[in-house]
Amino acid sequence: MGDLKESRSQLQEYTDNLEHKVAERTEALERSQDLLQEQVRKRNRELRLYNTLTELITATDSLETILHKAIVEVLQVVPAKRRHLSARHPVGMLSAEMRRASDRASAKNSH
Repeated sequence: MGDLKESRSQLQEYTDNLEHKVAERTEALERSQDLLQEQVRKRNRELRLYNTLTELITATDSLETILHKAIVEVLQVVPAKRRHLSARHPVGMLSAEMRRASDRASAKNSH
């Protein structure tokens, strides 16, 4: 009778452990699936940006209009790391920065 109780006890322990392992594995798979779905969403945003930029480049708009639209699109996918760029007035700010850099280069070359 003692062996039967011990066997039942071991069987119950294995059952409990198996349920715990299945629960852990299920959680890990769910986390992995969530991560994969986020990566797919990010890749889709990048592909949409690529398509938009391709359309802009082939457009017959002026360079300033193309740059403005392109920067706005890029800033929606890739956040600006420099505070002088914003989605509100990207070309104006970028143009001003480019003019300052050009002025600095011209002043340096004239000395």
